[in-house]
Amino acid sequence: MSENQADAGLAPEPPSHNNENLAELNAELMKLVMGNLVSEVIHVAVQLNLAGLLKDRASATDEELAGLTGARPAALYRLLRVLVSVGLLAEEAPHRFGLTPKGQLLQEGVPGSVYTTALFFGSPRARKIWENLLHRGSAGEYAGSHFESQSSA
Repeated sequence: MSENQADAGLAPEPPSHNNENLAELNAELMKLVMGNLVSEVIHVAVQLNLAGLLKDRASATDEELAGLTGARPAALYRLLRVLVSVGLLAEEAPHRFGLTPKGQLLQEGVPGSVYTTALFFGSPRARKIWENLLHRGSAGEYAGSHFESQSSA
C-alpha cells in the first residue's frame, strides 16, 4: 500500500500473482482450510485400526476392510480414498489398499507413531477446546477453560 493510499483510507492493492503461482498458492491454502476434515478422517481411520489391520497384509480390499471393521463398504471406500489423497494409503489396484511408510505411523506402538495424538485430536474434548478458540481468544482466556468448567459442573 502506498502512503497516498493509506492516507486516503483506501484498501491495499492485491498482490500480483501469475496464474501458475496463484494456482499453487490456492492449492496450498485449500489443504490448510480443509485440514480439520483430513484430521477427522485420520481419527476415524485410527479408531477403526486400519493401519493395524493392514500391517500384516500386503494390501486389502475395501470390502475386506469393511468386513473386519464393521463399516459400510461404500462409506469406508470414500474414507480410504481420502487417506490415499493425503499419502497414508496407496490404492495398489482398484479397491485394493496398502499402507504407505507415512501410513505405518498410524499404528499403535511403532517408533514415530502418531496413533495416540490422532485419537486425542479427534476426540470430543479436543474438538470442544478448538470450537471455543475464537471466543476465548478474544476474551483473553485459555480456550479449554470453558469446556473444563462445564465438565466439572
